[in-house]
Amino acid sequence: RDIREILRMHAFLTAQRTRLKNRVHAILMKNGLACPYTDIFGKKSLDWLNDLALRACYQDAIASYTRLAEAFNHELEVLKQTIEELAYEHPYARILDTHPGISYYSGLLIAVEIGTIERFPNPGKLCSYAGLVPTMHASGGKVRMGSITKQGSKWLRWILVECALHAIKKSPHYQNLYSRVAHRHGNGTARVAVARSMLRAIYVMLRFNRCYRERQLRSAPWGHNLKKGSEI
Repeated sequence: RDIREILRMHAFLTAQRTRLKNRVHAILMKNGLACPYTDIFGKKSLDWLNDLALRACYQDAIASYTRLAEAFNHELEVLKQTIEELAYEHPYARILDTHPGISYYSGLLIAVEIGTIERFPNPGKLCSYAGLVPTMHASGGKVRMGSITKQGSKWLRWILVECALHAIKKSPHYQNLYSRVAHRHGNGTARVAVARSMLRAIYVMLRFNRCYRERQLRSAPWGHNLKKGSEI
């Protein structure tokens, strides 16, 4: 529970820093400008912002948001060191760090939200716990799939959807899955499909205490009970 609170504090501070970035971008848009650098609070970006000839109200607002961002960066750096130490000590986090798109922070958050993997009899139950399974509507003898349930751990669901973007860039399997689903159902649904596939792989990794292997993801029936040594 203590680790979970530390991780959620990190997520909160990161979200607040992102809001500050969005506020600065909004000011620039009002003035018909766009930052030429990726990180609006990076050193080059700050130099660029300081050289802008904006009205005083806008320049003061940017200066205020910048000072707040520096405070958030300091607190996040302190938390980062603590989280790195906790991740190194957690057996699940060390295993999950081998999965494409999962860092020490996201691996630790996934680990503490799952708890003990033994309480989930199969990957389907774990995906259901994360709220990443689709709703089902039965009518007239027909079953239709809807949007995901969004039940269970919202933090586990959130971090997996975030990690899905990074996994797509690092894993051919997830890249192919994303492309197939996005072509038919859109980018949002494709990200959820990747997150769900990642969680199925995570189940195998933690259940059998082994590092990620790309061939793990080759087709076991959805929701089937897994025997030791089986792969999905």
